[in-house]
Amino acid sequence: IGEIDITGTGGATNGFTASTTNAASAFKYDAASATTNSNPGLQNGWVAYTSANGVAGNTWDQYKGLRILYRGAKGEGLTGGSYTVGNATISMAGAVNTGNQVIPLSYNVGASTGFNLVGNPYASNVQMSGVTSATTTSSYYVWNLALGSRGGYTTVAFAAPYVLPAYASIFVEATAAAGNVTFAESNKTTSASTNSLLRTTSTAKKLTLQLKSNNVLWDELQLQFDANAKASKEWADGNKLQNPDVSLYSLSTDNVELAIDKRPLKDGDIINLGLVTNAARTFSFVVTDLEVTDKELFLKDNYNNTIQKLELNGAYTFTTTADAASQGNSRFEIVQKANPLFVGNNEFTVKVSPNPTSDNVTIRFTNTTAANTTITLTNAEGKMVKTINAGNVQNGQVAIKVRGFAKGTYYINLNNGTESKTEKLIVQ
Repeated sequence: IGEIDITGTGGATNGFTASTTNAASAFKYDAASATTNSNPGLQNGWVAYTSANGVAGNTWDQYKGLRILYRGAKGEGLTGGSYTVGNATISMAGAVNTGNQVIPLSYNVGASTGFNLVGNPYASNVQMSGVTSATTTSSYYVWNLALGSRGGYTTVAFAAPYVLPAYASIFVEATAAAGNVTFAESNKTTSASTNSLLRTTSTAKKLTLQLKSNNVLWDELQLQFDANAKASKEWADGNKLQNPDVSLYSLSTDNVELAIDKRPLKDGDIINLGLVTNAARTFSFVVTDLEVTDKELFLKDNYNNTIQKLELNGAYTFTTTADAASQGNSRFEIVQKANPLFVGNNEFTVKVSPNPTSDNVTIRFTNTTAANTTITLTNAEGKMVKTINAGNVQNGQVAIKVRGFAKGTYYINLNNGTESKTEKLIVQ
């Protein structure tokens, strides 16, 4: 209690730190209190401490683990308001266990339940593959903070390699009375733990799409890619509130509309996007954040049957019409390309020169076969500056006069009805 706040019923009267609710933040697991042999980590068997003074069954018994709800440094999180979690160092005092430690397990005969929360008896990491057990199941259970948004249980066989950190606990299930677990001195290890006691900083990579037209920012979508997240709706995601005019969102795998979408990213993944507008407009998707470097992402337009690689500051220009299929939940997808020949034979080439320029720019392109090719020039805000129909040709060359244009970054998009490519142009 000297380093972190422990709260509980009665507040300071019972030795706890007082809080707005005095809700319990410290629990022990008691097999005798369990009423069923299932779900040990939630309701069954958890007993809240009613005093921090070590009286009337409120002791921390040898070899037992605890469940502590960590709010942060002293004084944080006691009022229910928002705050940034601070660091705290927790000290322990007492004799250090050495030598073999045989830990007896409890078994509730009446409820036929034998779950025990067993603490690592050493002030050292332990290689669990050398730990032995008697009258227990073949596996134990560890709390893995990398699962979901709050953590979850992972089942590990006793014979499997697993490094349990010092001061951590595991659930062990006794199958009858007189069960035990034996930790040997030789099980200690200097190897890093398999899982951390506390969740580490997120390593999510980000993609942000802005939806613009004629210098107007209509909406924004943020995708965060994290191997520990889920593609279905979870706590870390942000629901989409529909705007009165234009809305952009992604769809989770359970079809929830999201404005912030945190999910894993695997080869071949498809992320469905939704777009709703109350009028026909010309829009541009503009990539303002792209922190994904190990995979290639593409924007697929199912309405125009085109696909374009997503690049930082890149833009994709399109139009919605009275046709219902030009918007909705089926037009756009973000696709993770699994191989370099994802679309066609990749012979649609575009060259822009000179670049940078302050006068004229020449655009040369080659289609696989003759195709009606459209060239669109947009500025960095997504505003369309010029549109040219380059004709139904296989090879083409078009010159555009940019003298008098405002200095800055522009995007030249070529669309041949099957593929789409965008090149960045700098006007000096």
